[in-house]
Amino acid sequence: MKDTAPVLLVSEQDEVAQALRKVLEAQGVKTQLVRNIAQANAILEQDALPAAVFSDAVLTDGTWADVVFLAAQARMPVPVIVVSRINDMRLYIRALENGAADFIVPPFAPPEIAHVLRCATGNGEKTAGHHALIAKRNSLPRWLLQQRRESYAVSLTVGASNCLWPCVA
Repeated sequence: MKDTAPVLLVSEQDEVAQALRKVLEAQGVKTQLVRNIAQANAILEQDALPAAVFSDAVLTDGTWADVVFLAAQARMPVPVIVVSRINDMRLYIRALENGAADFIVPPFAPPEIAHVLRCATGNGEKTAGHHALIAKRNSLPRWLLQQRRESYAVSLTVGASNCLWPCVA
């Protein structure tokens, strides 16, 4: 999987970020690591956007919801994959219902990460449910997106699972 654009890793957790980076780079995926939402925002405001974003569920200056919001507001929407250290089904569902492309937890298996990234970046067929979610997110008024962003900018218990949207390799 050799995308021309790198993927952005938004992580304060060195162990998790390095494990994910190792799996991605072993598959030929370029990565760029930033430590907080402010740095991620600077990347997402540029003309050259990442192919996807992997974001920690909780960051010092916000949460995955902030990253999803910023990625949706980029010049072209960028898919966000939420990364958590623990399984939490409520957070998994909340993330997917609110615009995250997927949700993963360590340990990171190379075939699973390749599948998740392929699905998120559109390099595989997605289900009708995925397209409905994107249409719903894109049709929301800006004030509602801001309200959602503010409502999710609280501390969350982190969680996980794997690729909701099955796609073809």
